[in-house]
Amino acid sequence: MNKPPFRSIAATGLFLATMAFLPGPGPAADPQAAGAAGPGLDCAANATPINDQDPGVTFQGPVRAPLSAEQASEAVDEVSQIIERSPYAPPSRRLGTRLPKSVDLRGELPPVGAEGDVRANTCVTFATVYYQMTQSVKHFLHPAWDLKNPEHQFSVHFVNTQGGLGYPELVYQVLQEMGAVDTAEMQYDPRGWGNDGPKPTDRQFEAAKPYRIGGYAALWENGRGSPSEPYDNPIQNAKSWLADGFVLSCLIDANKSTGFPSSPGSCNPPKVFFDPEIEHISPGHGVALVGYNDNINPSAADPEHRGGFLMVNSEGPNWNGKMHGYLWLSYAYVRRYAESCWIMMPGGDTPVVTGYSRGKQGTIPTVIITGKNFGSQRRLAAVEFNGIAAEYIWSFTDESIEVTPAKCVTAGPLVVYNWEGRRSKPIRYTPLPKTAGK
Repeated sequence: MNKPPFRSIAATGLFLATMAFLPGPGPAADPQAAGAAGPGLDCAANATPINDQDPGVTFQGPVRAPLSAEQASEAVDEVSQIIERSPYAPPSRRLGTRLPKSVDLRGELPPVGAEGDVRANTCVTFATVYYQMTQSVKHFLHPAWDLKNPEHQFSVHFVNTQGGLGYPELVYQVLQEMGAVDTAEMQYDPRGWGNDGPKPTDRQFEAAKPYRIGGYAALWENGRGSPSEPYDNPIQNAKSWLADGFVLSCLIDANKSTGFPSSPGSCNPPKVFFDPEIEHISPGHGVALVGYNDNINPSAADPEHRGGFLMVNSEGPNWNGKMHGYLWLSYAYVRRYAESCWIMMPGGDTPVVTGYSRGKQGTIPTVIITGKNFGSQRRLAAVEFNGIAAEYIWSFTDESIEVTPAKCVTAGPLVVYNWEGRRSKPIRYTPLPKTAGK
């Protein structure tokens, strides 16, 4: 396994800016992008149905109890320290402990997404933003979120427009610097990676900022290109991170020569369990790993071929037959042929008020509130002074809000509400003394 070189923040920015203009690994950098078959292919003869009773189809992992606020805060703090100490190949908190025989995080995922017929590496953005980031925020910050609601799914389109596509590092850089809005705010548009699709507004840029991620790290990263021999990836650490509630964003080889289901230009039939021997490795397809099972292929001769990771694709719920968008990848396949795998940590999106000052708009007195994670003025976002809503909002950004309080307001708590009504801790507000006769 190659160890990624250390890069300072400045060097990383230069490197990623350069990578954004490099070509992908071939004419179709995303081998899933072109659809189920090439022009003129009749795949009916190869459309072998999947057995409904196959263990990979019937598997349902145990329902995970949501983390308490204290457990989530402790996990975020501990993992942040692990990543700081070991920015490359960070060991999971669960590594070296007795892991469960299976883990299934599908209950913390949005519905299976579809990138459509585009050749733009959007598979990586789907894996990292739509699946990994959405699950991370639900798992650690908002366990009650309903991920069928587009307001609780993070927007592939927003990140694509900012250059976050093609390689995981590019996506994570955008998420660290800018965050992301939700899918209801910016729906997916295949044109979003180019110059033709809609671009975020200033208000949407502010709305994205509370969702800047707290950190990310590669569990392994083997460099670009086609290697001369298989990798030797630390899959036990990957299992440990999944057991700790982390979805992984990975790059795999999904070319038609591997037998990967429905590769473009092929009649590769649906599969439950994918365990090929690959002679010429050419990774470049982004998927999310969302679980594992040590005995999902029970007839195999050894643990690496009996066990597998559960991946979710971005080709819609009809991809791969009765697996409905999912596929089991053998432990041997992920160890030998997955180019890279990554974890991410969420930030914190609760609004925080740090202070206020007084201002004016013309002759009208205002209050300028400072803090963080305010986002933008949308949905349930609001400001209250002692329980009374601000009379007028002049501006509303992630770190500053200027408002005019109602004239009847008396001293008491000042609070800010974000887009879904999440309340900041109050600070005390004292209005200016009224002038005599007014």
